[in-house]
Amino acid sequence: MDLFLSITPVGICMLDERGELIDFSRFPDDPEDAAKRLHSIRSGEIVDELRDLISRWIKNIDTLYLESSSLRDVILGEFPGINTKVAPNMDPFVVLRRKKREIMSIISGKEKEELRNLLVDISLSLARMQIKKELSRKDLLVMKAVDYLDHLNKSLNILMPAVREWFSIYMPELDSIVEDHELFVRAAMAIAGDGGKDDLLRAGLPDEVVSRLSEAMKKTLGIGVKGEIRDVISVLNELFETRERVERYIEGLMREIAPNLSDVAGPLLGARLITMAGGLDKLAQLPASTIQILGAHKAIFLHMTKGTKPPKHGILFQAKEVRSAPKKLRGKIARLLATKISIAARVDAYGSDRSIGKKLREEIDERLAKLRGG
Repeated sequence: MDLFLSITPVGICMLDERGELIDFSRFPDDPEDAAKRLHSIRSGEIVDELRDLISRWIKNIDTLYLESSSLRDVILGEFPGINTKVAPNMDPFVVLRRKKREIMSIISGKEKEELRNLLVDISLSLARMQIKKELSRKDLLVMKAVDYLDHLNKSLNILMPAVREWFSIYMPELDSIVEDHELFVRAAMAIAGDGGKDDLLRAGLPDEVVSRLSEAMKKTLGIGVKGEIRDVISVLNELFETRERVERYIEGLMREIAPNLSDVAGPLLGARLITMAGGLDKLAQLPASTIQILGAHKAIFLHMTKGTKPPKHGILFQAKEVRSAPKKLRGKIARLLATKISIAARVDAYGSDRSIGKKLREEIDERLAKLRGG
């Protein structure tokens, strides 16, 4: 016979072809325990109540109709020989949805008000479990760290032009000698100290920059460093050091949760890809063609509305292989990277091989050598 199985918050019900309840398996009365059963099923795990109900009817089942493919996967994992079909719009399920409260009252043995309170408690418990599960995802930590890093970079980019102008009162030559913002702050810190050559070298500045600054300091037109600018430079230096610590934190997380993606794209670019996709799982589900243009929203919009050329790359332009390549090769290299990133992300999300990324990286390097060699 054809039977119809449905999961409710209070238990599992079995229906006949008319939508009549013919059997059920009740979840525990405790809302927390009932929520655990629901959460387990949603996570792809079989529960005793589901196993027992199907076992009672398995000899009578010609076809077992279900409302979702995820539930079918759970059942086939335990009962591989059973004939199942996913058909949520068949009449018995429509009947069930129409009189679901009545059915749940029968399953739970509770009247209207008591049932309502139970359903509220189960919903709250289930929501807490889902939130806890989401918060335990380490790719979520990566995404939040990347978001913080982006805000930090924006803040630095807003502050630095004003600071460079302010510091030019004290030593105008520094602005033209040091273009990089972080090196500028390091140099300013050293100059605000004794300003000797040893201070500049300890700041990690390149030898050429140290030589030029040493000469410039002998004949500068500035008024000498003093006042509040010292504190401002110190705060900015701390922000740059914080950025470095956050980047190291992201790299450590990426080596843990996505080692193959880290080997292929680099940990920081890999983290940005995960963030843009909405998680490692979601990145793993994207085709290579989508990964290639991930982040190119404006270019895609212009292509769709104005008929401009479609973008050849999005955030993958940040990869040194793409960024440093001749313009005519960037599309090919971005496509190559996207293909390998897609494979690496799938292995990280669903597999257990933590070394395939190195092999993929070697394949990328070999292909790059051929492309550059013509």
